[in-house]
Amino acid sequence: MNFSGAAGSAVPTLLRRMVPQRWMQAIEGHPLLASLFPLVQQSAIYLIGAALVGLGNFVLVPLYTRYLSAEEFGVYALVEISVFVAVATTQLGLGTTYVRWYAETEEARRGELLGSCGAAGLVAALAGGSLLVALAGPSGFRWFAAVEQLRWMLLPVVVFRNLQGLLFCALQAAQRATAYVTAAAARLLFLSGSGIWFVVLHRRGIAGVLESWLVGDAVCFVVLLGFCVPGRRLRVRIAALRPMLKYGAPLVWSAFMALLLDASGRFFLANDKSLAEVARYAVGIKITNIISMGFLQPFGSAWAGIAFPIAHRPHAALTYTKMLGYALIALMLLVAVMILFGPFLVELFAGRAYLGAVRLLPWLLLPVAFRLFEYWSSLPLYLTYKTQWIGALATAGVLSCAGLNAALVPRLGALGAALAWAGALGVNIVLMTVVSRRYYVLPVDWKTLGFAASLWLLAVTGSRMAVGLTPGLGLGMAVVLAAVLAAACVWYFRRDVRATKSLFTEEAYAD
Repeated sequence: MNFSGAAGSAVPTLLRRMVPQRWMQAIEGHPLLASLFPLVQQSAIYLIGAALVGLGNFVLVPLYTRYLSAEEFGVYALVEISVFVAVATTQLGLGTTYVRWYAETEEARRGELLGSCGAAGLVAALAGGSLLVALAGPSGFRWFAAVEQLRWMLLPVVVFRNLQGLLFCALQAAQRATAYVTAAAARLLFLSGSGIWFVVLHRRGIAGVLESWLVGDAVCFVVLLGFCVPGRRLRVRIAALRPMLKYGAPLVWSAFMALLLDASGRFFLANDKSLAEVARYAVGIKITNIISMGFLQPFGSAWAGIAFPIAHRPHAALTYTKMLGYALIALMLLVAVMILFGPFLVELFAGRAYLGAVRLLPWLLLPVAFRLFEYWSSLPLYLTYKTQWIGALATAGVLSCAGLNAALVPRLGALGAALAWAGALGVNIVLMTVVSRRYYVLPVDWKTLGFAASLWLLAVTGSRMAVGLTPGLGLGMAVVLAAVLAAACVWYFRRDVRATKSLFTEEAYAD
């Protein structure tokens, strides 16, 4: 789901005041930095809300890995991704659709907009949640056996999370940043508190995980209702839903395909290997989600609001490539740091029993970096209203992922699943690029791509060199290498920004 509403104007003003005046003058005098600075501002705003929402899916992982067995954690990982798939498909793209329709709807009819979207989402969530409950029964998937007696909880969890997504979008569309953060904080607080109560204090195992989900999601839903419903006259108008559902349908399929890319590795591991192998794979993914939560989510929210206006500026194609290239360097630096500190992160968040996940991190982090390539490769399709291609190409990526998983997982286990995920995303990006360049050509910045790739390679090399060192020496080596890579990124950014200024005067780059 893409959140494209603004979160308020107070924070950008504050950030502008924090930047020295001479720096602001230099930024405003550079054609690229003048476009880049608002993106950084908006990303900083969304970081708070995205971090609170993301923490709800991450903060309890250190407890789960210590108070659940490896097999139980494997079950948790499979149930979690199953719930994510159910929620993503039953949301019907209505969150993004609501934001799109909100600005064009009169104030007096916005209650009708919210009521119509809410009713459609509720019906879809009840259907999808019921299907998930059925799959968790005796005739369903075998890994649900641990939650068979508690499967009824999956239905309200799917319903609550479905409607939460819509209501969070409603707050963003109305630019109610304080309410958004408050609701996210309430979910995090009650989810964490109930998780500690049920899983740690009462040792309820998988049952405690589901109970904590139910408490946290129910409280968040009630808080969101308190913010969104008062003052609105909720009505359902079927005729208004038809164009909204048509608009959101392609988004549902692409979101479903994206989740299947993540889920397929877990499912293949559960069938061909063991739940313990699923647990190691899931721990690796959870750790990589730190970057997704702290960088990709806020960046994506900001990018959704700033990308389209750039299309009307001179040298738009070059601006897109350079902005995403600089974002890639920043992301690759974070990826490199996480690879270097991988053993310490795994031990901190999951414990020594899951140190086998360290060797998976470099490959699980590649799909995280590839998300920016997806932005770049798919942008022309959005700009030229050719979004019908996105679902079809995403389907090709999922099929290639299934084929790679079938070939690699039986031989390589979790490493094979990680390689399959990265390889399938690579296939998807290549296909997307080939198709999108028929409609709108973005220049390729090979130097930036090479520099970003070198960060990953150096980090992988450094992490392997540190394997035979003592923990103290390994930590010292990681700190030194991280500092060197950070300095190299600063040097490259300054050098490239200066060189890029002259490119904006060359007409050839404006195509």
